[in-house]
Amino acid sequence: PKPGKGTATSTQMLRSIYLSFPLKTQNKIGQALAIPPTKAGGTTSNMKTVPLSSSPEGKTNIVEKEFKNGSYYKGEWSKGQPNGEGMLISCVGFVYQGRFLNGKFHGYGDKQMPNGVLYKGYWNNGQMEGKAKLTFPDGDIYLGSFKDNKFEGEGIRRFPNGDMYRGQYNDGYQHGYGIFISMEEGWKY
Repeated sequence: PKPGKGTATSTQMLRSIYLSFPLKTQNKIGQALAIPPTKAGGTTSNMKTVPLSSSPEGKTNIVEKEFKNGSYYKGEWSKGQPNGEGMLISCVGFVYQGRFLNGKFHGYGDKQMPNGVLYKGYWNNGQMEGKAKLTFPDGDIYLGSFKDNKFEGEGIRRFPNGDMYRGQYNDGYQHGYGIFISMEEGWKY
């Protein structure tokens, strides 16, 4: 679930995790999110799997891991893969911070894509599923339900020009009952 009252916000958690990374990794994150490079601080270790702590039972470790493909992970690790809270910086440019189950996004998490699209919501077995907010770089916003990485069920979509659709979606498309409001032309359908 999302952080509750008295707990760190996603932004605070991301900043804390970001600043704990070595300089080389901070600059990788910066490139993915268009943040200027860090000029001082950090380290340049080779970042193989490094246990940072473990649970009292010894089942879950907090690790830093750089994969052969260049992706980087920092977070909870068990059964040889991400399990629990973590952050993944992908070699293809996205950054994910949230829950993992058996190496897949599962539960609440935020995913920043390299094209500027931001997904904040729930995941099921690596798929966008459940309530979420999807924000596009042009200002287009979708608030609603997802299933199998597509808009599904109730949702609201606000377009950059102010137009809005509120209603049903099926398989990623407007389908069923809904209301479209044109702000530019002043009509409702």
